[in-house]
Amino acid sequence: RWRVPALAFATGHWALHSLSHLIDTNHAAGTWVGWLEAAGLVLTTALLAIALRSSISDDKAGAR
Repeated sequence: RWRVPALAFATGHWALHSLSHLIDTNHAAGTWVGWLEAAGLVLTTALLAIALRSSISDDKAGAR
């Protein structure tokens, strides 16, 4: 029962973090590093969202 709230929080946190990196891609080591970090965060957000959806489906299936 803890997975859905934890994954929802993590997905929201990562989504906001991704947004901040997409808005400000300037990085001290170069712009390409900023874009690379943003891409990694967006990919991780997508993976967390998939895990969240799967956990919600599992919880619904278990409740039947």
